[in-house]
Amino acid sequence: MAQDTPSEAIKNAEFAEFAEFRAELCAEVRAKLSRMDEEFNALFAEIEIQHTMIAQEQAQIRERMEYVQEHVAGMKDALRGVASLYVERSKPRGVRGYTD
Repeated sequence: MAQDTPSEAIKNAEFAEFAEFRAELCAEVRAKLSRMDEEFNALFAEIEIQHTMIAQEQAQIRERMEYVQEHVAGMKDALRGVASLYVERSKPRGVRGYTD
């Protein structure tokens, strides 16, 4: 085997140094990407939990709104009944729609 010339030895050493630097850099990038992936997965899981909670709250709100609407409709019917009785009773006796 022939020995490297001084300039070839320098080039080989620089190449080896660059290869080591590149390997370290790649390892750092992989580690950061791995951490970012873990963080993303954790955030995504949190978003899914929040989405589920919001959907449950929306369902509860819809149920309450339906209950209130039914209750209001019942109150309107009751008020209509009371109003019609009031109107009927406030008429003079001969004008009422029924006989006493």
